[in-house]
Amino acid sequence: MASRIISFIRNIPSFFRRKKHFILVQEDEGSVSITEARVSETEKTITITNVVSGESLGEFTRPLFKADFLVYALHGKNATTIQNTVHIFRTNPEEKITEEEFEQLIFRGLWEYLNEYRGFSAKKMGSNETDTVLFDISIAELSLDGHVVVSPVGITGKKLSVRLRGTFLTRKKIEDTRAFANWANAVIPVEANGILSVFLSGERDTAFFCGEKRSEAFHARKDRTLYAGDIQWSLSQVIKEIQKDLSVDETNAKDIFKTFTKGRVSPSFSNFIERIFSKNMREFLASVNDAAKKQGRAHAPTIHLVFSIPMPPEERWLKNTGRFKINSLEEKFRDAGFRIEHKEGQECDLRTSILVACPALFSRNDKANKLLLHRAKWLIDPMYKNT
Repeated sequence: MASRIISFIRNIPSFFRRKKHFILVQEDEGSVSITEARVSETEKTITITNVVSGESLGEFTRPLFKADFLVYALHGKNATTIQNTVHIFRTNPEEKITEEEFEQLIFRGLWEYLNEYRGFSAKKMGSNETDTVLFDISIAELSLDGHVVVSPVGITGKKLSVRLRGTFLTRKKIEDTRAFANWANAVIPVEANGILSVFLSGERDTAFFCGEKRSEAFHARKDRTLYAGDIQWSLSQVIKEIQKDLSVDETNAKDIFKTFTKGRVSPSFSNFIERIFSKNMREFLASVNDAAKKQGRAHAPTIHLVFSIPMPPEERWLKNTGRFKINSLEEKFRDAGFRIEHKEGQECDLRTSILVACPALFSRNDKANKLLLHRAKWLIDPMYKNT
């Protein structure tokens, strides 16, 4: 009884908050960061209130009061987020869909999704299928014969299309995720670059996430968004050339490049670093452009370049390559109609702001999700069913 009373007291503030309390835990190789925000879906504001970082989760303690949502953003080796539209054909399309048939149809969609992507996720994460678990699943959109509907019950039609968005985890990461059960009312693990690809997705899009040591490509079509493979570019190639040409160590080479991106070097030295950087980028972009051209003009994708590293102004290296877009996160966020505010001294980049607020930014069909979870109790991790 005492523990239930304490739990109730910890949950009281969520009933009275005008803005919801969101927490983001980002885990990367060798580091962990936590970002807190107050999010208002009615006012469309994201207020960043706290940003801290450390080397491991053990350095942090849970908040005094439970948050409304905790987003656990993971590296692709520990989580796989996939959005895919499954098409289910009805046996009797002239008959109206009943509630019972609707449940059966979305369960068939889930089963197809699970069969197609569990093995893919296990291979990607280097795990066995038996150790790969579907933790989070939701219906983002429903359509009947191509027309978007909230519910198809009472309507006739031949083909129900169910857009599912889910995350597979390794069993080890499920244990880590359960550790957050007392931090928030709902814990949502995601593959960081996977969920950002969903945010960027369009008709024929691809997203490249370029980092210091590793870069990844994602198919980013609304009907099918998932990891496509690693790509042959990272900032470390540029850093190595700076080290070699200037005879400096890695730390100094990184500092030199960062100073260069801020325009704080002499014109002659800037030209020297720019030649190294532009050469690497030209070779990379040319190879991607050639691959895209082979698909034909009508099918060539729009390619979003997302950098998690300091970059010089694009006009200095992104030339005559209309296929590439580098401000996509900003454009998509602007289209979503939200604005970001920061408490003094609590700054973070746009990528982090999108991740912390993703429960408010991504569509979910709540009514259909209840039916989905009711029929799929034994397929989904128990912690998710209780959030």
